[in-house]
Amino acid sequence: MNARCEGVTAREAAPRESRAEQLARSVGALAEMVKTILAADACVIAMENASPSALAEGPEANVSKLGTALLDLPAEPMVFSRLADCRSAGERSTTGLALVARLLRASSIVCLPLRLPAAKARLCVAKMSGRYTRKDLPALTAFTTQVLAVLESIHFGERLAIELARQERRQISRDLHDSAIQPYIGLKLGLEALRRRLGKEHALAADVEELIAIAAAGAGELRQYVGALKTSTAKRKTECLLSAVRSEARKFGALYGIEASVVAAGEISVPPPMQHEVIQMIREGLSNVRRHTTADRATIHLRQDEGKLLLEIINDSDGDGGNTCRFSPRSIGERATELGGRVRAERRGRHTVVAVELPI
Repeated sequence: MNARCEGVTAREAAPRESRAEQLARSVGALAEMVKTILAADACVIAMENASPSALAEGPEANVSKLGTALLDLPAEPMVFSRLADCRSAGERSTTGLALVARLLRASSIVCLPLRLPAAKARLCVAKMSGRYTRKDLPALTAFTTQVLAVLESIHFGERLAIELARQERRQISRDLHDSAIQPYIGLKLGLEALRRRLGKEHALAADVEELIAIAAAGAGELRQYVGALKTSTAKRKTECLLSAVRSEARKFGALYGIEASVVAAGEISVPPPMQHEVIQMIREGLSNVRRHTTADRATIHLRQDEGKLLLEIINDSDGDGGNTCRFSPRSIGERATELGGRVRAERRGRHTVVAVELPI
């Protein structure tokens, strides 16, 4: 990690958008278009199972409450104006409409249902001054047909992407099982046969035993990875991040004789997909310590600060203390970039540090 820099390059890349971010951007662009066409002061499209934070256009608002309030409204066209008598709507509906208007800081709003096949959605347009009336409903309701057609295309594309990703994961899991796990199992069986032939007193018996343990650990990790690929993120059960990191550190130390300690102030909560990527980064970082240095100790620092996960993998420097080769571990850097984060490697006194910063 410090003196040898083979196979790593310094790179800067723009963060890759997740599917959720792409969906939010597409629906946000649709909301902006609707706002322009209807000459509204604000437009919100709220969808079930989608974060409303990126879907609101117009003045600042508590968009989480806004999305919930819109989806709680009855599936029928409704008009609300602070300047008009709204007793024709039910009390619960009036309360919900008033909350939406207050969050948007609007004097008048129109809320319309969008009937997607597999999700509840609402369209809301607002005026900061002036008012909508029930006479506006027929034209606005007719316009929602066009909005719905675009939204269905976006929703279909999202579902198609999810299904294609699921099929790709299953194909990769089968390929890994057939092409990667089987050689590990064959190696382990061969080493076990060699151990029996050598006997317990042979000078190489301990080395062979260590190789058997490494092969078994490699096969076990691959099986775990294959199982995770077959399971959707929503159904995947994961242990807490700190426990998983400590487990990796113990396993690494037992296999390779390099002491790996974990330093963290307390438990850190991250989404399951991010937890998987963090564990993979730590595995790669510890592997770099083993392969590229002569250090006998490594430290993993974890902390959460202002919506960011900060990870540091530290090892004692060796070799030429004056070597200041700057590098970015390629695999760790690519994973961090895809999560919208960044990675850097630096010297701190007698230590080499790979620092990763990820948004949570």
